[in-house]
Amino acid sequence: MSPRLVLEIALRVMGLWFFFTGISTLTTTVSVLLWTPSGSMRSIWLYFVATVVVQFLLGGVLVFCAPAIAAWFYPAGNESDSPRAVGPGDLYRAACFVLGAYLLVAASQPAGRLLDAVNSSGAFGPSAAGDAVTLIVHVAAGLLLVFGSRRIADLLANLRYDPSTIPNQQLSLAMLLILIVLVAVALGVFRMISVGP
Repeated sequence: MSPRLVLEIALRVMGLWFFFTGISTLTTTVSVLLWTPSGSMRSIWLYFVATVVVQFLLGGVLVFCAPAIAAWFYPAGNESDSPRAVGPGDLYRAACFVLGAYLLVAASQPAGRLLDAVNSSGAFGPSAAGDAVTLIVHVAAGLLLVFGSRRIADLLANLRYDPSTIPNQQLSLAMLLILIVLVAVALGVFRMISVGP
């Protein structure tokens, strides 16, 4: 598998993740809209535009434009006709890019809350200051990871702590699913005991 294909797969997985996160945020937004008085609808719509629409759009772009984006980072001239083995550096580079893109999109939530706070009250309170810091950190880290992915991947690959092959899977997917269900049930029981029925 070529590095370009690895990045394309990672981008499509992230696009699907953004799409399903957008669905989750949409359901939350609709439930809040149903229970919110009509006077404060402006902030809800700002949140809706800043998060749900951006998540759906970015999810669609990543799913459908993944080959073009991957070709931008791995041009056709740099890749030989026969696919080469993917090493840890290639995986680090793809992971850095995907994580950076996620952080840039995650910056839309504090940006939306910051715009809402400034538009509704005109004041810059403590929560708005926290959102401003979160926005700056997300954007700075996202840009560093997206545009510095090659250098970061080279640094991490040169640490030489990685095996040359990916180890065999120790837990089956069924076992992992059972473990997740058991933890969810235990947390639900703990919540019922602490909060009450």
